Amino acid sequence: MVLTEQQMADACATIERQLEAVEADPTAVSSLLEARALLQSLRDGYRENRQTMDRHMERLQGYSRRIGRCMSACREALTAEFLSADRAARKAQETRDVCREALLELARTERTDHFESPAGRVIIKQSKTLSLPPAQSPERERLVSIIEQAGRWAEVGQLNPARLRAALNQSLFSPDQAAQIAELCPEKTVFRLATRPTLTESGGG
Repeated sequence: MVLTEQQMADACATIERQLEAVEADPTAVSSLLEARALLQSLRDGYRENRQTMDRHMERLQGYSRRIGRCMSACREALTAEFLSADRAARKAQETRDVCREALLELARTERTDHFESPAGRVIIKQSKTLSLPPAQSPERERLVSIIEQAGRWAEVGQLNPARLRAALNQSLFSPDQAAQIAELCPEKTVFRLATRPTLTESGGG
């Protein structure tokens, strides 16, 4: 995004304000992270805003040095914040996994592929793929040998299950080879849960 001079000045003012907060309180991790993220976003847009940013380069370099010092001063608070976020993420993943299995079971029993709530919708999408033999197993070696004999290594994309299945559907292997591959790589159904949050949940996106 191309920045105007005013937008650049506002971004610098925000970084300055956040850094002052961190320098006054080394536990103000959120201010540090906001300043760091905003500075990084300016760096990412340098190519589009070269002239504007060049006029502020000395100031931006000063912010970079101050952020480095702040991160050093905030190491304990940063570590604690990471550990807290990590615990929350693992807990959220556990909850997500349990809810996912429950919704898939409910979908099977009620023969539906979507669920609704005030928070939004969950849509269950299913597709077919192949289950490959474990790496380093005799079955995997046999599969590789069949593909190499057929001269179809490029078509299967280094044993990509979706591409291997497509190659079988396109009859790129002889009937005997296809039968052997089907035996080694049984077809399975995979489920993906797509979410459609409400506007309030997704922030309008």
